Amino acid sequence: MPDEPRQTPGNRLRFLTTSAEYYEALAACLAKAQHRILIVGWSFDDRVVLTRDAERPRKSVGDLLLECAARRPELLIQLRIWEAPPMFGADQYLSQSFRDRVAKTENLDLRFVPLDSAFAGRHEKYVLIDSVLAFLGGIDVTHSRWDRADHKAKNAKRTNPQGERYVPYHDVQIALSGPVVGELWRVATGDGIVETAAEPMAPEESWWPPDLPVDAEDAVISLVRTRLDPHTDKTAVSEIRDRYLDLIGRAQTSIYIENQYFSSAAVTDAIINRVREPHGPDVVIIMSLRLPDTLGRMTMGTNNSVQLSRLLNEDAHGKVTFFSRVAPDDPDTTVKVHSKLMIIDSRVITLGSANISRRSFRMDSELNMIIDAHDSDNHDLVRQLEARLCAQHCGLSTAEWIRLVADHDGSVPAALKARAADWPGLRPGKLSLDPTHLPAELIEKLDMDKPPQAESAMQRLVQANPGGIRARIRQGLLVVLALALVSAAAVLFVRIDIDMEAILESVRQIYRTRPVLGIALTIGSYWLSIALFVTIVVPIVFFAALHGPLLGILFSIAGLFSGAAVYYRLGLLVYDANWVNRFKAIRVAKEQLERIKPYGVWAVAISRMVPSGPFAVVNFVTGMLGFTWRQFLVGSLIGLLPGIVAFSLFGEIIQNVFTDPGWTNIALLAGFLVVYFTAARLLLGLIRKIAGWATGDGDE
Repeated sequence: MPDEPRQTPGNRLRFLTTSAEYYEALAACLAKAQHRILIVGWSFDDRVVLTRDAERPRKSVGDLLLECAARRPELLIQLRIWEAPPMFGADQYLSQSFRDRVAKTENLDLRFVPLDSAFAGRHEKYVLIDSVLAFLGGIDVTHSRWDRADHKAKNAKRTNPQGERYVPYHDVQIALSGPVVGELWRVATGDGIVETAAEPMAPEESWWPPDLPVDAEDAVISLVRTRLDPHTDKTAVSEIRDRYLDLIGRAQTSIYIENQYFSSAAVTDAIINRVREPHGPDVVIIMSLRLPDTLGRMTMGTNNSVQLSRLLNEDAHGKVTFFSRVAPDDPDTTVKVHSKLMIIDSRVITLGSANISRRSFRMDSELNMIIDAHDSDNHDLVRQLEARLCAQHCGLSTAEWIRLVADHDGSVPAALKARAADWPGLRPGKLSLDPTHLPAELIEKLDMDKPPQAESAMQRLVQANPGGIRARIRQGLLVVLALALVSAAAVLFVRIDIDMEAILESVRQIYRTRPVLGIALTIGSYWLSIALFVTIVVPIVFFAALHGPLLGILFSIAGLFSGAAVYYRLGLLVYDANWVNRFKAIRVAKEQLERIKPYGVWAVAISRMVPSGPFAVVNFVTGMLGFTWRQFLVGSLIGLLPGIVAFSLFGEIIQNVFTDPGWTNIALLAGFLVVYFTAARLLLGLIRKIAGWATGDGDE
């Protein structure tokens, strides 16, 4: 038997069996927060409207949080959302207007929190308010979650922020007050979600909503987790899985499960062992008829079908009943069952963020709670919840459901079967099983329980920041695209007859006959490129191809340095101006340069080698930050000269390709590109490491 999780007695709670009930309670509690709010989620959408009653104003959660922050400057609001890497879709959305307002709100802190693994997810969903209130379960504060208990297909209020309708949604959350809130703060600080916990408040200060019923006043609650060890790629904490298997093994009369997935072979095996017993427990499983997304049906949906089919095939004593929810007013509309709970013997419940899947049990970061009502004063607490849930799934009141069970000799499975035969909102689950048969090896790949072997190398690559992978992939694709375009252009010139030398000669004629005009046009071309935010590589390459490498280098130095000096001088003129910070490009460049300003000359050089914005902006910010003329000139020379020389040589190579498009010159061009990009990446990596610049593309 696994070690018992630490129990926390003396807690008030309410089971919230609809997302509408949760959102309304959350809105009421957020408005009463005094000192601290922490929202932790797999997903978040600031546009979501929490309360949708006609008599209340429609206000988004983003607006509500900003109002709370403005009303109480001493209130600290912390949003901690999983930083999903590119290979995952966490269904997140934060509007740009909300981001901009958060950036101006000192006591509202938005942070995307990565995991050390690029394959695991931070899947918890909980909210902490001061040190007295908490919400925990399977519901994120995000779009496509809100719904009422009837789960009708036609509900004008069930729309996403774009005004589009989505399928009915069922989930369960729990409202908590008492010592367990302190335990949740300790989990958050232990995970590095926040640095410190909320200060304890006086016992008489209770912000429990007056219109929120209480299911228990003195419940004993334990917290259980799943955590991955990033150093070994192995499960460091498997408390949720261990507790599931332990509870199933100890079940005497019944096992009731609601879950988005049922894909864990370990749980399937544990239940099979119990239903093989002649007097084993009854098993009721409530799930979606089908997963709403195509990819989900092809992957986890298939995995669900495999495990459920195994379970039903081994059910020799008819102990297993499996039901799916559909909209009662349109049976072709699936109700998305998203809840993650299991009830044992109508006395013990585990509820939280964890699916019954290998990922949730072994790899993703998950958080569940357990209530054992066997030996407490709240011995009917879990039984009452089970009755409420079954009543909702049958379209009945709780009293009507209790009478229905009594009419079937106290058998919950028999009552559900009878209701499914008479009511269109509940279906026998066998109808939803996907008959597709896939190899067992593929099924395991669909639901990972650990990162792939290459994960350790990926961790080093992204330096514990999965979001950085996005920038690296984009950079690699751009390099490949550049090579492909240059190669295609070279092949084109090989195949067609274009006298490029004649074209260049006609331009050179201007310089020979009117040299002053030619030089002025050259310098003006550099200035125009800088002003239009065109990469400075373009004029460097062009004039090197036109005049040869030596003159090309001289022209580039004159054009780039004179243009840079103009923007540097403009930056000096607005040294103390704050209005320019409204421009995002300037804010980003300032943030980067301020970090390395103590390096002086080398800071300017680094800003040239690893530009933090367009060339004009970097020079402008260099003046704004008060770099001296000497630092500007010497640093620019150190930072720009290697690139000017390299791309001037590149310009001569391009000219040779155009004037003599043989395969030797084409190979020389390709070789130069490979060598340059390889050396540049090594240099960029070294400079970023020294300067402490992030390699990812940030929250945007």
